Amino acid sequence: MRHPGLDRILRGLADPELPARLASGLTAADLTTLLMAVMAERAARTAPPDVLDRYERDRFARPGRAPFPHLRRAEEAFIRAVPDGWDWVTPSPLVPFGTHAALGGLSQDWVVTTVRPSEVAADPTVALALEAASRRRDTTARRSAPSQRLAALQRITRAQRYSSEDALVHFTLFALVTAGRSEPAGGFDAPAMLGHLAVYVAAVRNASASRVDVVLSTSPDRTGSALRDQIVRGLAAAEVSVADDPDRLAGQPYYTRACFKVHATLGGTKAEIADGGFTDWTERLLADRRERLMISGAGIDRLAMISSID
Repeated sequence: MRHPGLDRILRGLADPELPARLASGLTAADLTTLLMAVMAERAARTAPPDVLDRYERDRFARPGRAPFPHLRRAEEAFIRAVPDGWDWVTPSPLVPFGTHAALGGLSQDWVVTTVRPSEVAADPTVALALEAASRRRDTTARRSAPSQRLAALQRITRAQRYSSEDALVHFTLFALVTAGRSEPAGGFDAPAMLGHLAVYVAAVRNASASRVDVVLSTSPDRTGSALRDQIVRGLAAAEVSVADDPDRLAGQPYYTRACFKVHATLGGTKAEIADGGFTDWTERLLADRRERLMISGAGIDRLAMISSID
């Protein structure tokens, strides 16, 4: 997506081909060296009062709005909900440049790009998918290895501007990924999705939710119908209602085969807590059509601001 101010800048520089020449005419290392030299020059001209002014105006630099004790208790509600067998990962605050675009199709101007060949994390499931793919990179091992089940809590930044003043620029996301192999009759899908849903149901109940609802969207075929039936049966004992959203899966480019949302009622307020589904990320990362990946995430700040967790 072309930035609306780019044409004005290029007219001032009298070089309309500058972005293309920098993007393709320099190696990645040389471009990094050039950009770091430019930023070093600009940083050298920055005075402490300028830094304070920028801090007060910069939406990326301002503190989060969720009270820290509430945020910490909300994180604990999710930590307690993750059973043994999941591997907790502490993701780096950065991922390689282009990761969000390559995997999730996220526009680059929605991501905070660094001068070096990296970008600020905008989705912990991306980092967990990279870690799972790295662990499963050996072709022989991944054919017989058990599924990778990874969990993380990460403070992330989203650069896009929303019209709502309540939109958060940086916030904490809890994330899960299950990476494994395709199995006969869709045997990977139901256990993977139920594993994620069980964690979210337990987490919001740890946060004193009075009601939990799952909204499920599956493919309109026998495989999708069978998956839906397995999810409904799997959640019956937990007394979780399951509603259908037949249009969501086809109306978005992100998930494949099936996706879900989890809603919870806390203190009289109903809110969307978690979102997840199947993606082809590890299939593409490993160039292996039999790889399967289930991802999901939950915003912790919103939960912290509406819940009263003991």
